Amino acid sequence: MKNIQAALLPLTITMFLCGFAVFPFHYSQSCLKFYINNCYVFYILISWLVFVCIVLKTRTFLLNHQLDFPTIIFPAIFFAMLSLPISIYFNKKFNNCLVKLHVLNNTLEKLGISNNYAKLRIQTTGLVIGWIVLRLVTDSTDGLWYLKHFHTFTKAIILPFIINHAGHINMLYDFVYMLLLSYVKSQFERINKYIQELKEQSKEEKVKYAWTISTSPSIHQDITNKETREEKIWILM
Repeated sequence: MKNIQAALLPLTITMFLCGFAVFPFHYSQSCLKFYINNCYVFYILISWLVFVCIVLKTRTFLLNHQLDFPTIIFPAIFFAMLSLPISIYFNKKFNNCLVKLHVLNNTLEKLGISNNYAKLRIQTTGLVIGWIVLRLVTDSTDGLWYLKHFHTFTKAIILPFIINHAGHINMLYDFVYMLLLSYVKSQFERINKYIQELKEQSKEEKVKYAWTISTSPSIHQDITNKETREEKIWILM
């Protein structure tokens, strides 16, 4: 895989389909990118408006069965409309994070440290599959309860989707943060390992050239400063 965007492709596609303003593909031409971004914002708006329409269509059903309509529906509508500006802001932050990780990965690759994108792709795919299975199990369990009490198959499918949708989206957000934090942690561990190897190598070189360093204090000071500067640079990164 060429970059981290390709490794995270299953996750970005899932987020795209769920209504996040995270576009899973990248284009170099500015006009094409502008056109795609506008179409995508339109898609996000339409997808959430369809969700709101489904919510409003269930109003009569909820009132007829003496369910608390404001408590169930209004939060769903509120979070649906609020998600559009939040998802656009999240897209900007998410892309900036991926760019910084891409720069870090390129630096590590030039030092001979593998990026291990294949492992990240497997983790991303497993995360998406686990989230889908968890969502299906949760909605199916609630759907069986609605089917048992209201004897309406259509509403048993629609109501769990509406009521649990915000919770599932928040869960996906949490999974994204967990995955990125885990990946950043692994990259810092690689950097720390590289610094440790650098220090061990420095110690071996000091022993190997001890007779030269002992006879020339200026050379010793120059080598020590050089190694210390290199270690400090990596620690700051």
